[in-house]
Amino acid sequence: MNLRLADAQNQPFASEEACTSYAAQGGVVQPYKAVVDSDGDTVSDADELAIGQRADVYNGVDCRTATPRIAAGADLSGCVLRSAVLPTFFLWGTDFENADLTDADLMGAQLDQSNLSGANLSGADLSFAYVNNANLAGADLTGAHLAHAQLASYLVGADFTSTDRSDVLWITPFGSATCPDGTEAFLNEGGTCEGHLFDIP
Repeated sequence: MNLRLADAQNQPFASEEACTSYAAQGGVVQPYKAVVDSDGDTVSDADELAIGQRADVYNGVDCRTATPRIAAGADLSGCVLRSAVLPTFFLWGTDFENADLTDADLMGAQLDQSNLSGANLSGADLSFAYVNNANLAGADLTGAHLAHAQLASYLVGADFTSTDRSDVLWITPFGSATCPDGTEAFLNEGGTCEGHLFDIP
């Protein structure tokens, strides 16, 4: 298989002549770093933008080495951050829309006002996390650990199948959860979303 070459911005050359011309002008030529999706498959140039939500490189963020760049308010939408270790991180207002946070360690993380809509949080540890006034619409929380978490957030359509919800706070000084079925926790008996999770055990 021929080695594919790219410029300093990892843009592959369309032809050998383009590569030669670039190098002659002092440009740095390097092996092309192929974008790899969440299944480990190489993403073609044609598909790279179309399936950006699954790609490791998305919105200019290399999610494979994103941890040093993760900060409050960052745009990490669509990033693949499986098994990321982010306990107690201050992540207010961070955009994790459609991100893959499967098995991530977010214990005690501060995720208030973050966008986690459509995010895959299956198996993630969110115990003791602060998730208030956040958007988790349609998020997949299957098997997530939520013990003692504050979840006064928008949860419509979120999947809580097989989650550990012991001592979850659905109502906090920051507000009340909008439960997966659209009801408000503060109006539900007991001030909870239990019983309003589409009969999920």
